[in-house]
Amino acid sequence: MSLSINSSHKLGLGNYIKQTEGNEFDPTDIVDARKKVAQQINARRGQKKFRKELLEIFGGRCLITSCDAVDVLEACHIVQYKGDKTNNPANGLLLRSDIHTLFDLGLLLIDSHTSKVRLSSKLLNTQYVQYDGRKVELPSVISTAALDMRELV
Repeated sequence: MSLSINSSHKLGLGNYIKQTEGNEFDPTDIVDARKKVAQQINARRGQKKFRKELLEIFGGRCLITSCDAVDVLEACHIVQYKGDKTNNPANGLLLRSDIHTLFDLGLLLIDSHTSKVRLSSKLLNTQYVQYDGRKVELPSVISTAALDMRELV
């Protein structure tokens, strides 16, 4: 009997068991990797002052989702961080962490002319389709020139 991994690859269950022997789960031999994750989250949030300013400008809510859970809101650079000059609030958006990731990957952007969210075609069959075409309230301080530099992939 074999276990189908996908349509192009089959792995016999007996072979799988042999491959995983000696790799048993030992709950007493776990290294806490959460410190590394916490450092990555802090690095993503950027400078404290930049984030604090964006929290104030956006009223503590994600521009796109209106999420107000401050712990998951991130200071997003419209133009990639390249030093202190890019930590200007005009170059920032306050986004929920997953939306920030999509923005950074070029899968989501804000059209500065219509103030609407645009999604990459890669996301149109996902839960994120609910945000496609959503009109957002862009604070006047935000640089439309910076937003215009963004492109979808």
